[in-house]
Amino acid sequence: MPGCDKMFMTPLNLKSHLRTHNPDKPFACQEDGCDASFRRHHDLKRHMGSVHTCSRPFTCDRCEKVFARQDALKRHVTRPGTACYNSTSF
Repeated sequence: MPGCDKMFMTPLNLKSHLRTHNPDKPFACQEDGCDASFRRHHDLKRHMGSVHTCSRPFTCDRCEKVFARQDALKRHVTRPGTACYNSTSF
């Protein structure tokens, strides 16, 4: 792909990455009133888990705020200037 120099250890990871360069978004959310669509099935599954379910299994130890995804919790505690900032987290 011109302009992309990413390298992957497995053909499967390369195939998944190549989908990010495709403008088509064949994986559409089927929930009523939601028109989100994604290039990769994995991204649709992540969307379903974080947007359309009440599951929030990741909790901040400092403020007890809950998150659907671990990366959101990580951003919460590693963003300078937030009350829960901890540069040594994760």
